[in-house]
Amino acid sequence: MGTPYRHIGVCVSGGDADDRVLAHAAELRRATGAEKMSVLHVADIPPSVLADPTLAGTGYGMTPYDPEPFVEGSRKLVEGMAATVPDATAVLIEGGHAASAVCEWAERAGADLLVAGSHRGLWERVTLGSFASHLAHHAPCSILLVRPED
Repeated sequence: MGTPYRHIGVCVSGGDADDRVLAHAAELRRATGAEKMSVLHVADIPPSVLADPTLAGTGYGMTPYDPEPFVEGSRKLVEGMAATVPDATAVLIEGGHAASAVCEWAERAGADLLVAGSHRGLWERVTLGSFASHLAHHAPCSILLVRPED
């Protein structure tokens, strides 16, 4: 039958759960013999910059705006995380709704599994939305949600 997973995508956010999520994914890759692992991060670029990268609202009018500091910080994060796993590839997705962007990437890349952290607590789900819930309902592949440590 072969391995159930050929390409595992691992979602990192820069949060406390990243190391745990990455460790679970790396162990699953080893156990199943998955050929490829991609470590993903979506750069948090303000929507106004995505609409017009040369301008951003300041409340007093429009001024030139450079999104590169957001992108560069995200690039360092995802490359650093990917470097901790042999043969993992860093994937930086620039802007957009994070969960939707990851689902679109998974479709294009042919990922068989997405691994992401799951956060507990109603307050987090109400105020931040639910990245994990969106993946569970919209991803084109299987999802593994890694629970936080107690």
